[in-house]
Amino acid sequence: MLLLAVNGQGQSAWHGGIQAHYGFLIAHRPSMVHLVENHVKSIEPYIERSLSSKPWHMRYNEPMHGLSLNIGNLANPKMIGMGFGLIHYVKFKLAGNDNFSLGLRLGTGVGYLTKTFDRTTNNKNNAIGSHFNGLMSTQLEFTQVWERFQLGAGLSLLHYSNGAMTMPNLGLNMPSAFLSLKYRIKEPGAATVLHNSEYYGNQPRWTFSTLFSGGLRELGQPLGPKYTCFTLETFASRILNPKTNALFGIDVLNNGSLSKAWQTAMEEDVNRWKFTQLGLMAGIELSMDELKISLQQGFYVISKYKGDGNYYQRLTLRYFFKNNMIAQIALKTHFAKADYFELGLGYRFAKSKKGNGGSNGFK
Repeated sequence: MLLLAVNGQGQSAWHGGIQAHYGFLIAHRPSMVHLVENHVKSIEPYIERSLSSKPWHMRYNEPMHGLSLNIGNLANPKMIGMGFGLIHYVKFKLAGNDNFSLGLRLGTGVGYLTKTFDRTTNNKNNAIGSHFNGLMSTQLEFTQVWERFQLGAGLSLLHYSNGAMTMPNLGLNMPSAFLSLKYRIKEPGAATVLHNSEYYGNQPRWTFSTLFSGGLRELGQPLGPKYTCFTLETFASRILNPKTNALFGIDVLNNGSLSKAWQTAMEEDVNRWKFTQLGLMAGIELSMDELKISLQQGFYVISKYKGDGNYYQRLTLRYFFKNNMIAQIALKTHFAKADYFELGLGYRFAKSKKGNGGSNGFK
């Protein structure tokens, strides 16, 4: 498929703005109801710029990427306190024109909570056990443009979790409605259209990769020991279109906390390696050149431990280096229950096709 490419000479448009949020904390477990005393109120200043210098920027209709700081009162000043979240995000334009648009913002970052579980001073906070947490943010925003100013309104979901690294870890999920005011600080420069570029002409339709990842998690009661978790992933990637890849793979997983859970329940001491699990995985991957985001669904084919059910999910952020090395950060879950965060390294077994005559599935 022929793609429109631009050079890197064009300057990005820069914007600065602020959002005001009004929402609530979801008590997604009955044991969390006592934490909800007030609404969640927050502000979120941000700065962002347009992306228009690479082929994938054009495929995604010149998205924005930016940095924001969410500062909020999280529904219960005594037990949860304040939340501070530093978020890096990408915003995609889904529909609209130069004056009105609908956008989707996806972001991750680091959050800090002023109040956490403490056995003596805050033992009713059964949601979060650590000050520092991973943060995920999703927003859907309608925007109206008036020259250099933009007024927006939308819906947001903010999630704090430490991936079961420190218990308790029920997580905080906070939907909100928001208003946004944005000002264009710098006008975009003129980007020069070079030519139609066969970006995928040198890309193989199938690639094969292997990754080794590790993480830590606690089990059950707060202040307990941390258990190591390991995953060996072997997967194939198939290009579906210029934006999307399909993933198919096999996972070998070993979670050190499972043998302890078995020991506690069955009063039987068992070696952790007997709880090694085998899973089959399928997923969808959004491709932004070297950076790729995937959502995967897995099924345990072999698992001695049955307490988490038969299915698992993984949300991954991967960076593919030019030497075919892969770096990964991922969150493994069992539906809405976080299992653990993973950091991993891997290798992609792939060679670019030589010449422009190779079949790539887009012609």
